[in-house]
Amino acid sequence: AIAGPRYDFVESVSTAFLLALETLDSRERILLIMCDALGFTVQDAAAALQLTSATTKAAVQSARRKMQRYDCAHAPPTTNVQASVAAVRHEFLSHLQGYNLPALEKTFASDARAVFDSGGEFVAPAGTVFGCETIARLLARFAERCGPLNFSFRMVSCRPAALGHAKARPRWASRFVLAIEVSDGLVARVYAVLATAKLTAIRFDPL
Repeated sequence: AIAGPRYDFVESVSTAFLLALETLDSRERILLIMCDALGFTVQDAAAALQLTSATTKAAVQSARRKMQRYDCAHAPPTTNVQASVAAVRHEFLSHLQGYNLPALEKTFASDARAVFDSGGEFVAPAGTVFGCETIARLLARFAERCGPLNFSFRMVSCRPAALGHAKARPRWASRFVLAIEVSDGLVARVYAVLATAKLTAIRFDPL
């Protein structure tokens, strides 16, 4: 038997959801996906993985507790949510392209975070960057060094994302993907993927 899933397909492949799954151990992760994304009952998931119902139920409950922070912070990416993100993204990118640091900073939530994934290939901060002022300053510096920036748009992991093109310069990315999460009309998270190996499946429009 299949029960109604807690997370639909669009949400279950979103960047935020996949990052949240990293807080779970391997058993919890697969059981959460089976029960809450694919709709398996606890009994069917237990049988498929040759686990007892008690062990499976405990793992699913543990996984759900760990996912509570994600559940509270993220709305499912419905058509309306995607349209809202696109509107905020447009304002954010307009200020970035215009090198307008004060206006760019105002598009961020005060506790915003940004992750830059360059794979050590390009100039980029290591790890997570915190705070609207710091993130805005880093992005504005990147835009000034690499500009002018041009953007096209795609759905990446079922969310609207900006595909950036910049002037080719040694150690600076000339192609990258920017995806954002929005909370209360402000940018709460930025995911910037610069590593060439992670962009091979993405089709960039010619400049």
